[in-house]
Amino acid sequence: WCHVAHIGNGRPQGWVAAEYLKPAPAALRAGESLFDGIGTLSCVPGAGTAARCDYGVAHDPDGTAAMTVFLPDGSEQLVVFRNGALVPGGGVPAEDGLEPEANLVGDKVVVTIGGLRLEIPSAVISRE
Repeated sequence: WCHVAHIGNGRPQGWVAAEYLKPAPAALRAGESLFDGIGTLSCVPGAGTAARCDYGVAHDPDGTAAMTVFLPDGSEQLVVFRNGALVPGGGVPAEDGLEPEANLVGDKVVVTIGGLRLEIPSAVISRE
């Protein structure tokens, strides 16, 4: 038996036989700040200057890594990868018609979303 609670508001909660459970998807967990790991990364928000942004990441066995990045202005950006590749529309909205891009630069995946630039260590995405 496993003690369970609904993601989001903590209710309802109770007990369920483990055979009926499966984990919530990584993107849902990351969106609710339920992380497998946390850290900081280099970010450049909009026309701002380089900064350090906190992040949390949740992983799924299928190779999905979902990250919530906490930006200096207090906003959050959800970024989802599957097997190391950026998932189109995986929580990353197109800004002003610009599609998000991800490029491998050394040991980092550089994600640009409009004017936002995130430098994500590859090991965070691959869970190494």
